[in-house]
Amino acid sequence: FLQESRAYSEVVPRLASAGHRVPERIGEDRGLRVLVLTEVPGRPAPERDVAVHAQAGEVAAALHAIPLVDVDPMSIFEVLQARVAEWSDESRDRVDAGTLARVTDELADPAVFAGATRSWCHRDWSPRNWLVDDQGRFGSIDFEHCGPDLWLVDLLKLADGVWRGFPETRAAFYQGYGRVPDGR
Repeated sequence: FLQESRAYSEVVPRLASAGHRVPERIGEDRGLRVLVLTEVPGRPAPERDVAVHAQAGEVAAALHAIPLVDVDPMSIFEVLQARVAEWSDESRDRVDAGTLARVTDELADPAVFAGATRSWCHRDWSPRNWLVDDQGRFGSIDFEHCGPDLWLVDLLKLADGVWRGFPETRAAFYQGYGRVPDGR
């Protein structure tokens, strides 16, 4: 609740003021841990629609560009090392040892994350949280997990989902985002 409330104080209004279609907070009860939000008119976005992915890239770029004062004492490298250790323990019976070793090895060099900074991230950026209205305008919802993180976190569900079978959606997203991640 506190994380989502913070998003509706610090992040979502900035997206709205930039013209992006997002819910607005119209009420909050901290005691009951309830947020009252406006509706974002639309229907679930078609996950294979390149125009939707281009718009999703534009909104993600706007989100990641919102100023953030990063007070986390742990570096992105340290956080990712902790996440990998936790995820490896949780998935040992479902993921083969070779894959786990490869992931651990790929993320073992702190130089890979040199210069990486946190930005505001949705942290559940996927078509299930995107809407389109009758004019094809993009809207985004569900800021429950929004918080500071490495911007690439917002691409994980896309890369592991729709982008696998439909690379044209990935290209459209990056076009809307305005950049493509480098090899690092």
